[in-house]
Amino acid sequence: MFILTLVFLIIAYPFVLAPPPTVTPTLTLTPTITPTVTQTPTITLTPTRTLTPRPTLTPSITSTPSRTPIPSETPTPPGPPTLTPAVPFGGQSNYALTDWSEELAATLVELIQDYPNTLSPSARGVNDSNYYQAFTYAIFAQNEALLRFPDSRFAAQWRWQQALNYARLGDEKAGQAFASLIEVGLNSQQTTIAELPKWLRQFPFPMKVTLTPLQPPADLFTAYLLELSGRGSAFFLIAETSAAFRVYPLMVGFDFSAQKPALAIATAIPSMEPPLYQVFRADLNSDGVGEVVIYRTNPQAVNWLALPMVFDLSTLPPQTLGFDPVRSPFQIGMSYLNLWKVQTDVDGRKMLSFSTRLFPTCPLDLQRDYVWDGSAFQPFTTTVKVYPYADTLSYCGFLVEHAANVWGREVAIQLIDALLPIWPPKANPEGKPYPPDAKDEWRFRKAVYLAELGEFEAAQGALEELIHAPAITSSRWLSAAQTFLDIYRTPEDLYRACLTTVYCRADQVLSNQLQNQQTQQVADILSFMNRIGVIRRSTGYFDFDGDGRKEFWFALQHRTGEKLEVWALFPRGDRFDAVQLQQIENTSPTFSYYDPLAIPPVVLLNQQQAFRVLRSPSDRKPYIEAVELPRYFPDRFKDAVGKFETELFQGVAPEQIYRNLLDLQKTPSLLCRATWSCDRYYYLLGLAAELSGDQNAAIAAYYRLWMDYRKSPFTTMARLKLRSLSTPTFTPTPTFTQTPTWTPSPTLTPIVPTVPVPTGATPTTGPLTPTSAPLPTLPSGTPNPYYPPEQPTAATFTPPYPQP
Repeated sequence: MFILTLVFLIIAYPFVLAPPPTVTPTLTLTPTITPTVTQTPTITLTPTRTLTPRPTLTPSITSTPSRTPIPSETPTPPGPPTLTPAVPFGGQSNYALTDWSEELAATLVELIQDYPNTLSPSARGVNDSNYYQAFTYAIFAQNEALLRFPDSRFAAQWRWQQALNYARLGDEKAGQAFASLIEVGLNSQQTTIAELPKWLRQFPFPMKVTLTPLQPPADLFTAYLLELSGRGSAFFLIAETSAAFRVYPLMVGFDFSAQKPALAIATAIPSMEPPLYQVFRADLNSDGVGEVVIYRTNPQAVNWLALPMVFDLSTLPPQTLGFDPVRSPFQIGMSYLNLWKVQTDVDGRKMLSFSTRLFPTCPLDLQRDYVWDGSAFQPFTTTVKVYPYADTLSYCGFLVEHAANVWGREVAIQLIDALLPIWPPKANPEGKPYPPDAKDEWRFRKAVYLAELGEFEAAQGALEELIHAPAITSSRWLSAAQTFLDIYRTPEDLYRACLTTVYCRADQVLSNQLQNQQTQQVADILSFMNRIGVIRRSTGYFDFDGDGRKEFWFALQHRTGEKLEVWALFPRGDRFDAVQLQQIENTSPTFSYYDPLAIPPVVLLNQQQAFRVLRSPSDRKPYIEAVELPRYFPDRFKDAVGKFETELFQGVAPEQIYRNLLDLQKTPSLLCRATWSCDRYYYLLGLAAELSGDQNAAIAAYYRLWMDYRKSPFTTMARLKLRSLSTPTFTPTPTFTQTPTWTPSPTLTPIVPTVPVPTGATPTTGPLTPTSAPLPTLPSGTPNPYYPPEQPTAATFTPPYPQP
């Protein structure tokens, strides 16, 4: 039976039990494109790249700029070995001045140049602000080295390092320092214009170089615009005359602390951006020579329009063409991209044109044009174009409010005209429906704005149209329009009509009406104000601009509940300019001078608000400049030390500087002691004595500096100046100790514990655990081989280096 079963399984296996046959993959031939030689051009598989010129907002200043790449960021290499911390010994008589040489000066500069790199991360401050401020010590050391060894083989390196240190500090001196070095390099044939970018890379110069040829004026051979960028920017004009190259700094905008912005929380927008600049050239004053225009595209202050800098190249050094300080400032009031270009008006005049797009929920293009009037750039037109979305139309109402309060009535009227046909939307931004007479509100506001602008007939027409054709018959704005129109019979009635609605700016109306009065008599102005309904709370006379003539002032309140305003009348030509000075709380303002000798003086209103009255250079129109008073009393000692330091490095006799520094100890006395900040004074005192040949006085000043400020960078400089006449020797005091004798080690034996146990219990026994012997101590009378820790001195001021 078993054999029959086995035979059956063998026969049935291929048909029942065996697995199905596997699918064998077959090769399928896929047709391919066979290239053939034909007379018809074929499509190639390699795409052809077509370059399409990109439109630009500003004309290109040149088509052949020469650029160099920005050097990549590399870790700071290890600096030179620092001095071993030490304390002076033996008194100042144990020291003498080192025979100073240019090699020692180079060592000193190298040490102090590396000092900022030794600061800990916590000591470097926010955005490395303390780190960059610490380069002030290196600038001092380089000034001293250049004063003593101006022709040293290290002098060029010192000057380049110092120029870069000025840039790190954001100091304007960086521009002139770089200009002088480049000018010397070109005139001494160390480099040529073509090799200038490559030549600059051999110096400590982590910046990009952009060299752009310019169309030179008639009296120049060649002209170039040089930009140093990467850590902010600086622009220079390189002019080749018949005698030599001249390099002029145009604009210096270095900002090293904004190069590594940290990302803000929950956003990818950097919290701080490095400054970015653009430049173009155009003939804006019609003298036949193109001006250079430089502007920052990402302004730091977003509230006001950042005006460009315009340089006239027709004379050397280049002159700045300014903007009218009264009319040119323009408040933006929101973040914007600062873009400028050149446009031409219908008369063919070149205009500087600012344009940007604002407010994404109700996109708006803002444009403001400026023209040159012979003495300054004046605003020409301000225009807007709005592109509303149906879903976000309600947000456009915010733009109208912003324009009326910030951009001016002209811009607000443009927005109202553009939005009025589709206004109002179904719901406001909160989802609530607008009132049915919302359109009449805008129509009434437009009529009031026209009246403020002096458009008497247009304003009256708009009011009458609203009264005769309101949006609804029960419009709430019919009464307001009728009241305004009943009073506004003549242009002279505008101030009285303005007081009937909060949509009218009474201060602007009053200023325009007083300025239109052609008279130089205060009595005539007072009579006019009485006629139009101006109620004055107090009056008086005061010389605000320091010209020796007192101006008439008055205080008034336009509407009940509003703050009082103080105004003054300034004569100009055949009339007065009425200028609002400040707002006050009381009805009796008082005026005084902050500094009676200053011209123009700073005026104090009620001993709190400070301002100055200045005048436009073009037409002498007065305007107010707010002044921020110092929060602390001036540091006469610190200011005097800085003044004497500058004079010493400018070549004033060191004997005179030394005497002046000694006089400071009497008047106003060493005020720096209270804040532990006399290190700069003592080193400057020692340096002046050293340069004047008084070695004992120099040693005394350096020694005192070392004693009081052991961790100051100035102490490092002073220690290199001093050499010890002897070295300290430490002789240990002999001590007598007993000679230890050998004793046998005790044998450990088990003992029975004396711990009480319950009655009837068996006590446990065990060996006694040995204890360790105490460590050996220093015998009495033996001197400690280590210096004791220094005790910090109490101070209320923290210098950029650790406290001594």
